[in-house]
Amino acid sequence: PQNIHPMLTHLPNPEQAAWAYEEILRAHFHSAWPRFDLVLLGLGNEGHTASLFPGSAALNETERWVLGVEAPAVPPLRLTLTLPVLNHAAEVCFLAFGADKAKAVREAMTPAPDISASPASRVRPADGTLTWWVDEAAAALGALMKAKPPTSFREAIKLLGRALDLRHAKPKRVNDGPCKEVIHKFEPPPSRTE
Repeated sequence: PQNIHPMLTHLPNPEQAAWAYEEILRAHFHSAWPRFDLVLLGLGNEGHTASLFPGSAALNETERWVLGVEAPAVPPLRLTLTLPVLNHAAEVCFLAFGADKAKAVREAMTPAPDISASPASRVRPADGTLTWWVDEAAAALGALMKAKPPTSFREAIKLLGRALDLRHAKPKRVNDGPCKEVIHKFEPPPSRTE
């Protein structure tokens, strides 16, 4: 319970709620930026994530941790963590499912995305891992590395050996960048007892 801090959505003014929530987080983390162990994000059809929408002034915030924003969606008044907060997390996982997300997934994962049109593309943990969990429909436009899935554990290890630094022996790198982006996690088969 001491590590669970729900956003203060009961306050009538989003900006007041944002400041109050930021104070709670600052009191908990005692650092220049919070370092969440895990941030789980969704992806909007137009590329938004958290409540960071294309064209929003919140995308340019460099000092605040939490903002009250007005979104072009329901509900329009929201709270959001800022990009610097998301990019200080140890691990960020995106979930994107369905064909209606395919364009947003492709844009977010291209090497040179239109960052004003794709807020999700700006989530790149400085010292962390970025994992994308997508289904086949969301990956349909070729945003992800097209590779035949390994047919054995040995093949998976070989693939991993070529794809990334083996100190992090579970993910497959999607592209080069300041963080490690992964789309699959391979687990070893259970050990056999004879």
